[in-house]
Amino acid sequence: MRTIDESHHEELSNPVTNAVTALAIETAQAGYGALVFCCSRQACQGNAALITDAMPDIDSIDVSILDRRKDVIADLQSLPTGLDPVFQRTIIKGVAFHHAGLTTEERDIVAAAYDQGILRVMVATCSLAAGINLPARRVILHGARMGRDMVGPAMLRQMRGRAGRKGKDEVGESYVCCAKTDLEEVAALLEADLPPVVSSLTPEKRGLTRALLEVIATRLATSPESVNDYIQRTLLYQTMDHQELEVMVESTIKQLLEIEAIRETDTGSYEATLLGQAIVLASLTPEDGIFIHEDLQRALRAFVMDGEMHIFYMFTPVQTSSLSEIVWPTFQKEMERLDDSGIRALQFVGVKPSFVNKMCLLLPSTSCVL
Repeated sequence: MRTIDESHHEELSNPVTNAVTALAIETAQAGYGALVFCCSRQACQGNAALITDAMPDIDSIDVSILDRRKDVIADLQSLPTGLDPVFQRTIIKGVAFHHAGLTTEERDIVAAAYDQGILRVMVATCSLAAGINLPARRVILHGARMGRDMVGPAMLRQMRGRAGRKGKDEVGESYVCCAKTDLEEVAALLEADLPPVVSSLTPEKRGLTRALLEVIATRLATSPESVNDYIQRTLLYQTMDHQELEVMVESTIKQLLEIEAIRETDTGSYEATLLGQAIVLASLTPEDGIFIHEDLQRALRAFVMDGEMHIFYMFTPVQTSSLSEIVWPTFQKEMERLDDSGIRALQFVGVKPSFVNKMCLLLPSTSCVL
């Protein structure tokens, strides 16, 4: 445990925010990397801005490092999306953020700069915790919640495991900075056992349909024999009765044929239809893909679309637990570009412009993810 001195700055009056900022700056000033995990994209950018403002002036930064940070800014500026104004403020001080709202190119550039020591503080969502090996002397969790829910033991292990990675740093430590109201749950979380490893293809998780569609669409398995060979290499095959699994695979293939996501060729092999390929490329579950396809088909039968109404599907979640997860300012911006025909089409599918405008007023903070 650490005791962090109170700050006289109004922006750091919250003790949790103050602790996160102080720990990150202390690490950066010592010449090491700090990873700060936050619960949302908005929190990432907000924390990155706060840490930047509290960082020492650039006069104290080594000239060579300063030049390399300017190169990172130039690389981001050269992208088709242009330079994010928050990046323009933070990167020069050695701070960046990383979340799913950035393009792949933006994420790659800032991650590489942090890996090379050009940037000292990376503020990220939990998506950075898995699969990316970055140096971190200190991992700092701003709260133990990801969204509304408490982070699980496995994800906590992933986050804390970024600190002191072999080949990246010799020493590592992690801090969980949380409010008093969460202290009891956090203490229990730190002592919790890791959940058992289970297959994501179980009937309860409904992952087999997506998995089989994907291997057929990518031509990894196209015949009944190759599909069975694929299944035998899964964790599900090792943990489930083989006869029961065989019946489940046959039923899933039949279901994919019925919804016309795949078809059977003259040679008896399987191939994905255009619909099946679209579902895979869109990273949707077959259920969500069919829902979207049928919804668009109904709309097309009801009116003539002389605009690109389906563009709304690109940034509107198919399933969402909260209206605040929808980026309403983006929705409003696209809606304002529609002509009268487009507005009528929007209302036909059940979206009222007045409701979109109301949500923008109620949830202005979502604009930070644009």
